[in-house]
Parts: sequence; C-alpha cells; structure tokens
Amino acid sequence: MLNNYTAIVILSCLTMCVLGILVYENARFDKATKHRFYLTYAFIVVATLSEWLGIVLNGAPAWTVGLHSIVKCADYIFTPIAGICFALQVSDTKEWKKHIWIAVILAANAVLEISSVFTGWTFYINEENYYCHGPLYIVYTVIYCISIVDVLISFRVYSKKFKRQNRTSLYAIIILACMGIGFQEFGNGSIRTSCLSLAFCSALLFIHYNEFLQQTTDDHLIHQKDLIETDTLTGMLSRYSYVKTLNEYHNNAPLPPGLAVFSVDINGLKLVNDTQGHAAGDQLIRNAAECISEVFGRYGKCFRIGGDEFIAIVHIETGKITDICQSLSIAQERRKGLSLASGFAVAENHPDLSIEELINIADKRMYENKENYYRTMQLDGHRAEAAEISGAAK
Repeated sequence: MLNNYTAIVILSCLTMCVLGILVYENARFDKATKHRFYLTYAFIVVATLSEWLGIVLNGAPAWTVGLHSIVKCADYIFTPIAGICFALQVSDTKEWKKHIWIAVILAANAVLEISSVFTGWTFYINEENYYCHGPLYIVYTVIYCISIVDVLISFRVYSKKFKRQNRTSLYAIIILACMGIGFQEFGNGSIRTSCLSLAFCSALLFIHYNEFLQQTTDDHLIHQKDLIETDTLTGMLSRYSYVKTLNEYHNNAPLPPGLAVFSVDINGLKLVNDTQGHAAGDQLIRNAAECISEVFGRYGKCFRIGGDEFIAIVHIETGKITDICQSLSIAQERRKGLSLASGFAVAENHPDLSIEELINIADKRMYENKENYYRTMQLDGHRAEAAEISGAAK
C-alpha cells in the first residue's frame, strides 16, 4: 500500500511541477498571477509531502513521535490554505478583502493545529506512534469544506464577467475534489486519494482559468474589430467597413438588380466650423448620421467614409427611390440647421457597372445637387443685398 501511495505522491508532485512550468511559459499571465499559481502549487506539494510523510512515520520508532506530530500539523495547516490560494488566483487584488473572513478562519485553524500537537484536539499520536483523529477533528473537516466552498464562490463570481460562464465544468471539478477527499476520509484508512484529487483539480482549474483568459482575448479582439469597423464620432460603419463591403460585392458580381447606392454630403459644414467652432461642426455631422441611418438603415448599410461624406448601400425596389428621397428631405427638416446634398444610382439601370462606378454616378449627382444648393444660396444672398440697397435708397 505504501509503495503505491508513494508512487501517487511522486506523480502528484510532478504534476504540480509541470503545472508550474506551464504557468511560467504562459505569456498571458502577468507576474502577480504567476506568483499566485506558484504559491498554490507549493502549498499543495508541502501538504502532499506532509501527508505522505505522516503515513511513512506511522508505527516508526518512538524517537520520531515529535517529527510525526509536526508533519501532521503541517498537513492540516497547509491543505486548506491551498484552497484560498485557488480562490485568490481568480480574484482581483481589490477583491482580496472579501477573503479576509476565510483568512481569519485559516489562521484560527493554524492555531488549533499547533495546539493539537500538545493537546490532541484534532489529531494525536498514540503510544505506538500511529496517527489518530482527535475529538475536534470535525472542526478541521468543516474548515476544509469552507475552503472548497470559497474556491467555488470565487470562480463563480469570476465567471460572471464572461458570456460563457462554464458553470457545469466548474461544478464537476469541485465534485471531483470532494469525491477524492471523501474516499480518503470515509474509507478504511487504506484509500489515499486526497493528494491525487488535488493534483487533478489543479490541472483542470488551470485549464478552466485558461478558457476564461481565452474569452478575454476573444472579447478584446471583438472590441478591436468594432473600433475598426465603427466610426467613433457617429457610430456608423467606418471607411474600413466600406472598403470591406465593396470587396464583397466584387466577389459576388454581377450586382443584384435591387441594389441602390446613395451619396450624401452636408451643406455648409465649413461655414459652421468657421463661425461656430468644430464642436458645433461635429454635432452637425452626428445629426446628419442620425438622419441618414434613420432613412436608409432599415434597407442596408450606412457608412461615414470621411469628413462629411456618407454612403448608403441599400437593397430596395426601384419604385421606392422617390419615397426614400422624400423621407430624407423630411428627416433633415426635423433637424434644425441641417441641409444635405444627395445623389443616387441604381444597379438595375446600369447592369454592366461595378459598385465603384455606381457610387461615382451617385457622387456626381450629389455634387450637382450641392452646386444647386450653393447657387441658390448665392442668388438669395444677392437678392437680399439688392433689397437692402433698394431700401436704403428709398
């Protein structure tokens, strides 16, 4: 039995060493996290070796009684401490104060175990130098269970930060740990599975924690993608998304008949920037984006491709183009100070053109619309000036 248990202890300790190497090689762990993992594995190794040495010393010569007591004391102190170390692995330093209560309990347990060396409260060594449970052994068992519950709660709280919380696998790991401890505590004394279950659970919790780190990386990449594909000022799709969409249409030529593109530009943005400041200009751009998204968003994609330039690529029946243009006029009238120049082109009318050529036609019509706007503004200005001169003459 002892030879088999020695082999299990050696494999368990080697498992902790391998996990330590994996932690060392893991570039996603910061220095503080690595130190917490190292400390956890060190406590497990100490607890495992203490338990093994306690078995070796059972029935040994009388002069080893003192050493036997110290070894069992170390076993009872360090095994529950490994639990809180697991909990601290997934806890932010700001959350460590939440573990003060369990730290106090573990400190009390350490005092109890040291006292037991002299009093035999939780354990004692009999006349034949064999380890026995003391009358307060149940207290140690409860403390051990509390440390396991603390691990479960800590991982559960940590998992709430992620979309995939992986609760089932976490509960399965905890059940595995409890089964290993239960086999040993309620067996006939020949079953020594506690250290083996701790080694298994350490490896599985390492995998579990790595899965959460992978989710963090994935979420970061998604966030970075959103930053690239979304215009920060308006929340519309960005120029990057615009180019990406054009490439998709290249790969799926010819253009579908229901495709229409709209080119939209803000009238008078430079004047607003020069007279009211760029903050007012930015607000005008946001108002324009809101207006364009309101009108075109339900039919397709809306992009801000630069400054005050917007493109909408939509799928709509040709007969509804006029209605959309009217909707754009109504939408901008509801926003004080907003004037938009727009132009459109429909793929059905230009079946041989590429998406860029279709957009060029829409751009040309938009600039014609813009020129008409400024020409009208100029004429209105001349008329106002003439009226002012005429009134002065009278």
